[in-house]
Amino acid sequence: MRLSDKQTGSHSNHELHGMDLHTFMELEDNKNSIEIAQEFDVSLRDVKKIKKKLNRS
Repeated sequence: MRLSDKQTGSHSNHELHGMDLHTFMELEDNKNSIEIAQEFDVSLRDVKKIKKKLNRS
C-alpha cells in the first residue's frame, strides 16, 4: 500500500507538528494546554487538535 507524504512523515518518526508525541502525552497529565503550547512552541489550536486526535485512537 502506498502512503502519502503526511502519512509517512507522521508514522515514521512519531512526530506531529514537530513535536514528540510521547513527550506530549507525558506533559498532558501535568500541564494545561497553554503551558504545553509554550513548551513546544506551537499554537493553542494545534495543541487542542492533537489532544482530539489522541483521544480518537
